[in-house]
Amino acid sequence: SLFAQVAEIDTAKVEKDEIIVDHSDVGEFMQRGDTTIQKLMKEIQQVALHQEDIYMYCDTAVLMNKQLVADGNVIIQQGDSLSVFADSLRYDGTSRLADLYGEIVLIKGSQQLFTNRMTYDLKTKIAIFREGATLTNDTIHLSSKIGYYYAETDEAFFKDSVVVYDDEFTLFS
Repeated sequence: SLFAQVAEIDTAKVEKDEIIVDHSDVGEFMQRGDTTIQKLMKEIQQVALHQEDIYMYCDTAVLMNKQLVADGNVIIQQGDSLSVFADSLRYDGTSRLADLYGEIVLIKGSQQLFTNRMTYDLKTKIAIFREGATLTNDTIHLSSKIGYYYAETDEAFFKDSVVVYDDEFTLFS
């Protein structure tokens, strides 16, 4: 285990798509050839990482090059209006693709998307699910087996066993 003091990061030396570790209570480092593997763990505070304007938090993380595997209370925050909560995450820092597993909630304003497996593209801000999801917005509940949620425009495209439920009606498609 290594313990260190907080240091200022020279942003001029940081690669554009590098994942930066902001906080970890416990860290283990392994070197395999040219590859450094970091295992980061929470004891008191969550592990905190960021990549440009994307902030990620979790209980444990393994970071190898620009690949991140995170488990336990995973949070992704992008900008000031989008948050994703999940049990587990596999994140590719080069492509900016996040594969999320477990109980997942994507929140953007008053909209909440619930699913158990989702791919979220942090470049295009498009969430894709293929194993069922429910989108809520106030009193409306929209669910289907397959769908896309476009966070940039707040649009959703759902297909296969679509159900829209509101206090005044239910629609099946």
